[in-house]
Amino acid sequence: MAVAAVGGITAWAIASNSSGPSASNAAVGAPPSAPPPAITTPNAPTGGSLAPGFSLTTLSGGHVSLAQLAGRPVLVNFWASWCHPCRQEFPLLAATLRRYQSQGLQIVGISFQDIPSDARAFADQQHAHWLLARDDSGAIAATYGVREIPLVFFVRRDGTIASRVFAPSRSALDSNVRAILAP
Repeated sequence: MAVAAVGGITAWAIASNSSGPSASNAAVGAPPSAPPPAITTPNAPTGGSLAPGFSLTTLSGGHVSLAQLAGRPVLVNFWASWCHPCRQEFPLLAATLRRYQSQGLQIVGISFQDIPSDARAFADQQHAHWLLARDDSGAIAATYGVREIPLVFFVRRDGTIASRVFAPSRSALDSNVRAILAP
């Protein structure tokens, strides 16, 4: 029985080291050179389309709408307190706001699948001083095609989306913000 097991392991090792693609880097049933399938969200807004409007309750109990920010460049950021990349992103958002607020930049953070008290505690811990709203039903996230977070939409002064970036780096934030600051 041990000989059969060793023989099976040896056969597997030889097959794994052959010149063909291994199971770990080829999709089952796909040719070796096929690109990974694209993940798309039907009807999600794209660059150049009008940003979907929203009116939400803020974490502090007020209200915020995209319409009230018309004429300003806006970052619409979907985040959650439980999201590790969001914890890394918040200091970058704070620095971006400090850098560009005098040029009219606004940030609206929309909590995604989060408990409001957890979202408030996280925002306080992070010293987040921008508009933070709750999307308790998930309707706004669905309208924006959010499937993973953190996701930032860069909205121009005319209300159109310039770009959307998943977990942007500092340089990605800067370059996309400069693009939406243009008159």
